[in-house]
Order: sequence, then C-alpha cells, then structure tokens
Amino acid sequence: MTANPRNALVAGAGIGGLAAAIALADRGFDVLVCERRSEFPEEGAGIQIGPNGSRILRDLGVEKFLETKVAHPDALSVRDGATGRELTQLPLGHWIAERHGAPYWTAHRRDLHVALRTRVEAEPRITLTRGTGIVSFENRGDGIRASAANGETFDAAVLIAADGLWSTLREQIGGSRKSDLIPAGKTAFRSVLPAGHLPPELVSNAVHIWLSPGAHVVHYPVNGGNDIALVVIADDVARVEGWDSPIVADVVKAKVGSSARSSTPRTLGEAGRSIACRNSRIGHPAARHFLATPPIPFCRFSPRVPSWPLKMRSRWQTLLRPATATSNRHSANTSGHATRASQR
Repeated sequence: MTANPRNALVAGAGIGGLAAAIALADRGFDVLVCERRSEFPEEGAGIQIGPNGSRILRDLGVEKFLETKVAHPDALSVRDGATGRELTQLPLGHWIAERHGAPYWTAHRRDLHVALRTRVEAEPRITLTRGTGIVSFENRGDGIRASAANGETFDAAVLIAADGLWSTLREQIGGSRKSDLIPAGKTAFRSVLPAGHLPPELVSNAVHIWLSPGAHVVHYPVNGGNDIALVVIADDVARVEGWDSPIVADVVKAKVGSSARSSTPRTLGEAGRSIACRNSRIGHPAARHFLATPPIPFCRFSPRVPSWPLKMRSRWQTLLRPATATSNRHSANTSGHATRASQR
C-alpha cells in the first residue's frame, strides 16, 4: 500500500499529540491520532501557559474552547517561605499581554486537554481513536507502517511519537530506553482546592511561589478563578511511574517540615492539612487559617529527565509546508520519517 504523502499518524492523544495533530491538519494533512487508553482520566493539576503558549493555542483555534476556564493572574509573587516576606514580583495581566502580544494564563490541565480534544473533534481532517496503542513501526520506501498492540497496522507518510515520558517508541526512534530516564530526585505533590475554602491572602489573583531549602510551594487560580492549584516540590527518592499516585497529606507535611529551618516558628508543614501542606516554613499569618482545614488529597509525580536531547529535525519544515506543495518531490521528502513530539 502506498502512503498518502499528506497523511500523518500521531501516537498519543496528550497535549503534545493533539496540538501536533491540529497543526498538521491546518497545513492540509489528514491525521489519525491513536490513543492507547479507552478513556481520558483527569490527570495533572495546574498548568501555567505563558504568552508563547497562549499565542500558539490561539493560532490553533483552541482559545475559544478554553477562554472561560483559564485565569488571568495579575502578577507572579515570590516569597521567603520562612518569613512570608515578598522577595520580588513580576507583573503579568495586561502588562505582559501588551508586551508580548498574548496573555499569561493559568489553567487546570484537564481543561486544556478538553479544549484540545474539542478542537480536534471539530476538525474533519483529524480522526481520534481510543484503545489503540502504537507499539512499533517500520520504515518503508513509501512511508511508515505502524503496528498497534491490538494487531492493527496503519500506513502513513509520517509518524509523530507523542506517547509521553513512558514512550514505547522512543527506543526505536532514538535508541533510548525507559531505563535511561534519570530520576530528578524531586517529587511534585499536587492538589486542587476550592478557592472558597481558603483565606483571602492565599486566593489573590496571582501566581505565588514560596521558597525554602529542599522544598518550595506554588499556587495559583485555575478554573476561571474558582479553584486553586497547589504543588509542593520536595526532595524525594521515590521512583513512581505514571502521572498520578495518591498520597496522604501527612507525607507531604513531613517532606515540607524536614526541609524547613528548625528556628521557624510556624511551618507550612504544621499547617500541612491546608493549602497543599502550606509548604515550607511559612510564617505568613494566613498559615493559621489552614490549621482548621481537614486533610486534602494529594497526587504524587516523580519527574524523570531523558538522557537524550530532544532534536527537531529539518524535515519538519517540509512536513509543515502549505497544502499546495504536494509534488512527487515533496512526497519523497516526507516518506519514511518518524519523530518525537513533546512529552505529554
């Protein structure tokens, strides 16, 4: 079977895979997106999207599906975790939008993924199939033949491996194995809390960063400001696969407490049952409000650092040519090519 020179296959329907599919469809490609899971779980928590990202989402036609779900923080505030003293502040809001021509958003990862899926489902050039995990491929003279775990095969001019950090295609493309991933020695403990359950000091329309030795806490509004996303980044040797591994708040509390100075009068660890374990030894008055807050659920993610550099090959320029460039010469340039998309 001869592959259509403007036919693309994307392995993985995460953020990177869906965005790549939309970009390819906008340039005249017919795209099949294969997702190994039958359903999309609510993975992740908050995500910050700078002007470079929001501009791309706008260009991809995703903004209209996301605009009611994002928050537009006015500033980024960095504080000393021990004293609560503000160390510096970066203006966001209108200032950064005017400076860079696009806004700074904070959102729940779920809402970003839903917006991308909605845009994909409205695009006639894209077909999204679930329960079909691409596990291998072979280069052929006229393109790529990919094989799925269920025995199906697919022919395309190009394969985009967007199957994430735990990719099954990475080794075949770049020679790197899962075992080559290097633990970062950090764990992100994440949670999302209703803004109405928190004191005003901690729900202002800003991105807040609290710094302390061995751990730091970040929190900001999501879901149009109705919720607060909180993440505690702490030293940790755990090796946990996957994006979400439930963990009790007391464990996070201990992580935060062990990283703070013993001289600190009140730690986020002591207030750990609240805003994401109030993370570091925060002497901020708002910390007292959290002592009465019941324990909240956290999810743990242990980052890994790929041992290979992520390379963008020059053939991307050929692949993303306008749809009018469909000569035989173009077909020859695009055949037999597989590459990596960003981690989902």
